[in-house]
Amino acid sequence: MTLGDHIRKRRLDSKLTQKQVARIIHVDEMTIVNWELSLTEPHPKNIPAVIDFLGYVPDNLVATESLGDKIRKYRMLHGLSRKKLAKVLGIDEAALTRLETGKGKLFPKTLRKISGSGLF
Repeated sequence: MTLGDHIRKRRLDSKLTQKQVARIIHVDEMTIVNWELSLTEPHPKNIPAVIDFLGYVPDNLVATESLGDKIRKYRMLHGLSRKKLAKVLGIDEAALTRLETGKGKLFPKTLRKISGSGLF
């Protein structure tokens, strides 16, 4: 079940229009339409408002097995872009992308910064 599916189900259960949900989440109506049709995914900055609207955190946002999954979950739950989280952690955005996607070489110094952050 996609995030758009969760939004659509909650909207229909609450007997709300897409326009009403858009106002609640602070996006435009076409954004809700696109999410529900799985044409686009919510931007990380919108995830906290989506979670507030749903009243729960969907499983596909919290399935955490790897460090990359944990990082992605943290970013989504806090509405952070990779660029913003990389700045908070004091690492390069490209390094954060490699961590999140599991691609490329990771340096011990980067892993120490992540581990020492206390976020994951």
